[in-house]
Amino acid sequence: MGKTYYIYLLLSIILIYLIYLIYTNYYKKYDYFIQENLINSPSGYILPTSVTGLKAWFDAADPLNTGVKPAVGTNISIWYDKSSLAKNTTGGSGNITFQNDGLPYLNFSNSFYSIPEMT
Repeated sequence: MGKTYYIYLLLSIILIYLIYLIYTNYYKKYDYFIQENLINSPSGYILPTSVTGLKAWFDAADPLNTGVKPAVGTNISIWYDKSSLAKNTTGGSGNITFQNDGLPYLNFSNSFYSIPEMT
């Protein structure tokens, strides 16, 4: 094997490492902005409330609209709409609980939410 082979091998390893760095850095930024209630868009990061015609904003990180994440396991009977239209949902039978395994989410255990009509 000549020097050319080792140069190509080294360049391939460097390229794979750069792709890894870009990928992991992107998701670290994405995770941070999700937790800060921002959405990634082609023009940068924006607040959902700045979207023209926004019909509802259900934020899993702040389902009670208090500005504070609830404790893991908290029952969420109403998921509050953070848009200015107050299209709050109401939970059906079963349990809907706040969970967080690095990213916040709601766990639906034999349950559902009734979502108001979006007009």
